[in-house]
Amino acid sequence: MQKWARRFGLGRATGVDLPNEEAGRVPDRVWKRALWEKTRTFWCREGRSGNAVYRDLCQYGYIWRGGDSVNMSIGQGDITTTPLQLATGYAALANGGSVMRPHIGMRITSPSGKLLRTIKPKVTLRTGLPASYITYLQRALARVTTDGTAKFPFSGWPLDEIPVAAKTGSAEIAGKQPFSWFAAYAPATSPKYVVVSVVEQAGFGSQVSGPIVRRIMDKLFGRPLTRIEFGVRSD
Repeated sequence: MQKWARRFGLGRATGVDLPNEEAGRVPDRVWKRALWEKTRTFWCREGRSGNAVYRDLCQYGYIWRGGDSVNMSIGQGDITTTPLQLATGYAALANGGSVMRPHIGMRITSPSGKLLRTIKPKVTLRTGLPASYITYLQRALARVTTDGTAKFPFSGWPLDEIPVAAKTGSAEIAGKQPFSWFAAYAPATSPKYVVVSVVEQAGFGSQVSGPIVRRIMDKLFGRPLTRIEFGVRSD
């Protein structure tokens, strides 16, 4: 899982032409041992006070366990990413496996309007994912808006004319509302746009971020703007 996450651009800066970009984190056994060595003193001290969880972490906190893999498989636990990283990853799925460097502009012009430079697309990574796997994922994501968790936000959208590939996400935090995530690209059969939304502690992906992405897609494809409303839980 770590290998494929990194091949889609997670755990590294995208190279966007803006300052202070975060690289995110793809946790693995090396990272977990380093964390254990850094925090072991605290865990052991708390463990001596009778806390069984900290006592276990004191002794075995460096071990990559089954629960770590489960968390990794759904994008939770210790993994961190940015909306822009997710957008470049979905773009790679959409274009057949190339992770592109994002830019904030397409061209540079002088004050008089003279074209000075065109920003050319640049591939930063090749995922190496077999074409059959990419096709499978593309078809699966396109079904999410017709039969899955993205059905609510794209209710009434002409999916037969402009199919949309999407996925909801709900990053859980103990004792708080989840971070609402939603990623989509369209048209699913000939991708042109990728849109990602994340709203902190706002609820489930289909409830908040999904309608935001829908409204952006409305504008991109020249459709009447949909009124944004909270939905019902669907993921």
